[in-house]
Amino acid sequence: MTGFILGYFAFDNSSKVRELRSRLTQAESELGAFQHTRSRAPARRIGSAILQRTLPGSPAGDTNAAPTQITDEDIQVALEMNERAKQGEYILQFERPTDRKFTDSAINDMVSRMASNNAPELRSTFAQLGITPEKSVQLETHYQKIMLASLDAEMAIQQVLTARHDYDKRVRALLSDEHYATYRQYEESKPASREYAILEEYSREKSIPIDPEYQQRVIALMQQAQAYTETSWHGAYEGLPEPAVGDEAVINQLEQQISQIKEAVNLLKQKAAEVGFPEEYLNLLDAYYRERAQIKQNTIDTIKNRLAPVASGK
Repeated sequence: MTGFILGYFAFDNSSKVRELRSRLTQAESELGAFQHTRSRAPARRIGSAILQRTLPGSPAGDTNAAPTQITDEDIQVALEMNERAKQGEYILQFERPTDRKFTDSAINDMVSRMASNNAPELRSTFAQLGITPEKSVQLETHYQKIMLASLDAEMAIQQVLTARHDYDKRVRALLSDEHYATYRQYEESKPASREYAILEEYSREKSIPIDPEYQQRVIALMQQAQAYTETSWHGAYEGLPEPAVGDEAVINQLEQQISQIKEAVNLLKQKAAEVGFPEEYLNLLDAYYRERAQIKQNTIDTIKNRLAPVASGK
């Protein structure tokens, strides 16, 4: 459904999300017009402090379209954010309460229409499979909530990648090419630095302290081999979360991670030996990564042991 192009989150084939983005643009234009009117009029409450409206683009008189409730406080917060943005603060794509409410309303409306279109075929399929009407309704509602969660996730990923892309543009604009390259090297070394910190603690526990002279050399080799036992996705240049749900999915993910660790540590030890690391340090690296992989294996064994009685019918 989606594509990643040069740091942009491109909704190549997602007509639903393109529709949402179009409607959000209309909503932002309308908010701008409201701000202009508000700035020329005395401050006042709007109705009972709530401005109820249907998102622009909804069919006139559509009673199924969810109203977007925008309070005076929401508008005030949005205006304050606009002023902060003028001063240089970055505002996330859906950080303004007005944008967030417009987005939630649009997504709910979109999901409602998608579910309505999907329901007859889904209901017919369930009936053919012998599912009762009561259970069919429950499954249809569940299916609709999956649609909602999927669109929420899609928009959340868009917001993250947009913020990262905009951050990189700002950094690049502030630095020379040389300094930008230096900064990127710093960011790209973070996973290795985190891994080294865990290794250093492990080495102290084993009473094999690492000579500080080797710190940067170990970090550099970890980075070259991509020898990481943990991942992070919170930074400006890191990956995205890869959650696994369900026993089989968790086991598969952990097994892949163990395989990647073993492959990476073999490369790491090879490179460390080539540059003359002491045998003691080579053994330390081997023991450290074996223990880290074993922690993941222990989790797999725990899950399998829990599943064993179920599989045997006990």
